[in-house]
Parts: sequence; structure tokens; C-alpha cells
Amino acid sequence: MTAAMKLKNAGMVLDDAQLEQVIGGLGIGTVLGCLYNAGKTYMSVYKETKALINSPEYKKMSDEQKNKAIGVIFADNVAFGAMLGCGLGVVYAQTKWRFAGVSDKLRKGVEDMMKNN
Repeated sequence: MTAAMKLKNAGMVLDDAQLEQVIGGLGIGTVLGCLYNAGKTYMSVYKETKALINSPEYKKMSDEQKNKAIGVIFADNVAFGAMLGCGLGVVYAQTKWRFAGVSDKLRKGVEDMMKNN
């Protein structure tokens, strides 16, 4: 997906986060906000993600492998999915995360969050 997409009729340019919402995904801010709250309540999704990011194996992974590993943790955690809400956006995101992983931008946001907490 390109960094921006021009809508011919409206003359608008959308960034990746906006594009994800248009096609039924969840915005990065929503996911990071839920992950932040998960950390404050000691949910397993936060602990598993933090353990992954701080592991020696993670440092050896390619960006694509990192995206997929984080995506699988997010998709497999039922409570985290419930925090994100319900509807097609969540179903789309969980399916995408399970098979393709999270986006580079979301991965970097997660990594920054884990380094600061």
C-alpha cells in the first residue's frame, strides 16, 4: 500500500492510518491506546509483546518477521480484541494481523511504547 492515496473525486490525500480505517481496519492510535491500557491493567497481551520485543530472538528477526510476530500476539489475545471493540474493522484487523502481521508504522509505535515503559 502506498504512503498516500489521492482520491480523484474529492481531491484528498490519505495517509496509511486513514487508509486502514477507510478499508475497514483500525487506526494505529486506537491500537496503541488499547495496548497502553492493557499495560496499565497487566494484561497478557502487553506482557507477551514486551517480552517478545526485549528478547534476543526479536533483534535477529527481519522487519517482516517482527510485524508477523506482533500481529499473531494481537490476533490471538481475545481480551485485547474485545478492548478494540467489535465489528468488521476488528475482524479485518485480526485476520490481517494473523496472516500478514501489523504494519511497519504500528510495529514502530509498539516498539517505542515498550522502550518507554
